[in-house]
Order: sequence, then C-alpha cells, then structure tokens
Amino acid sequence: MESKLNMRDKSSSTSDNFKKLLVDYEINKQNLLSGLQQLDCPSNIKDEFGKILSEGNDYYPSNRGPLLTVENIFDYLSCQQQHLSSIREKLGKNNEIYLRISSTIVELALITILASLNNAELMSKGNMMLIIDKTDLNSVYTNAYKAVKGLILFDMECNYRNKRFNPQKKIITNCCKSKLGIKSLIGCMAAIVALLIFSLIILFAI
Repeated sequence: MESKLNMRDKSSSTSDNFKKLLVDYEINKQNLLSGLQQLDCPSNIKDEFGKILSEGNDYYPSNRGPLLTVENIFDYLSCQQQHLSSIREKLGKNNEIYLRISSTIVELALITILASLNNAELMSKGNMMLIIDKTDLNSVYTNAYKAVKGLILFDMECNYRNKRFNPQKKIITNCCKSKLGIKSLIGCMAAIVALLIFSLIILFAI
C-alpha cells in the first residue's frame, strides 16, 4: 500500500504547496483504489468486497476530483465498517486480506484528512482557493480531529499502524488542538464518544 501524502513542510512556499496538494491527493487516491481492485479475495467475501469497491467508487469517483470531504467522511467510514465487520467474521481478525482491505480504507480516509488540513493551512495564509472543504477553518479542524480519532477503531496491518497511521494521527491531533484550543475540543470529545459507541454497536451486531 503506497501512499505518501503527509502534512506539508511549512518552510515550502504557499504557491508550491497549493500546486502539489491536489496532484498528490489524486495520485495517492487512485493508487489506493487500484490496489484494492487488484486484491485476489476469497469467494466467500465477494459480495462484501464488491460493496466496499462500490462505496469507494461512489465517494472517490474517477476523474472527478477529491469529492470525499472531512464533512462526509463519517458516512463513508460507517458504511465501510459494516462491510469490514462481515469480512472479519468470515476471514478472522488477523487475516492478511482483511487487514489489507481495512488498512487501505483507513489510508483513504487519512489522506483526505491530511489534504483538508493542508488546504486549511493554505487558507490561513490568505490563499482562499478551496480544494476540498468549503466550510470555515474551525470546522475543518474539528471534523479532522473527530475523524482521525474514529479511525483508531479500525483494524490495521501492524506495520501500517505503527509506521504510518500512529505518527500521522499524532501530527493531526496536535495540529487540531493547536488551532482549536482546549476548550473547543470538549464538543469534539462528546462527538467522538458517540462515534465510538455507534461503531461498537455495528461491530457486535453482525
């Protein structure tokens, strides 16, 4: 699973960052979706896997730009988590195929969060050309914080979780805390608790 979209280096110029952001996002998005489509999945999960690919095409349509935003990422993850729960039930929590699918879904969400935050950084510097989110900056940081916390619930490949997800989660969390301030995060925490409860209900309902 190849993806290299990270928080931008602040030492780079705003114009350079702006030009590279959408290109990087689109390349990483298409690589991840192509990787999913090429997986050789067992016959007993064909239905669930087909639904996962369908959800990916709905939220990440080819040649139409990065339509998945931090605002609707929760709907995307909720749908995908239901399919993943069914696959895990059939293949097992430690199955290689299951973990690859789950990790890829996490990475798709992660690069969306990162792209939104990078775009917010550009906006905060005075460049008001919107790439992904069309809301105010506080909303971007609030939703990014909630989204990355929700991703913790997903199963992931060990190497991916330790070397990619955890470091980026820390960066995103620190960035959002810095931008929002501690008091602003109280509402986020309540929403995160609700998301965790909802996810657990889905997880054990199947």
